[in-house]
Amino acid sequence: MTLYLKKEGFFGDSDIDSGTVSSTEVDSVTLYQSGSGSGKYYIRFRNFTGSLFEGKVKIDYSW
Repeated sequence: MTLYLKKEGFFGDSDIDSGTVSSTEVDSVTLYQSGSGSGKYYIRFRNFTGSLFEGKVKIDYSW
């Protein structure tokens, strides 16, 4: 599964960073923000396999 860190923008949302996690084992990914830090961010989960994913999500952040 791919996770995308995205930033909301006036003319559309921007991709900031992305990373992939495994569907078969405990895994983690670190996403980094670059440029101006102010704004609204969100994480998009994208599954290209067509298989159902289940699990827990833990999000830590720092400035």
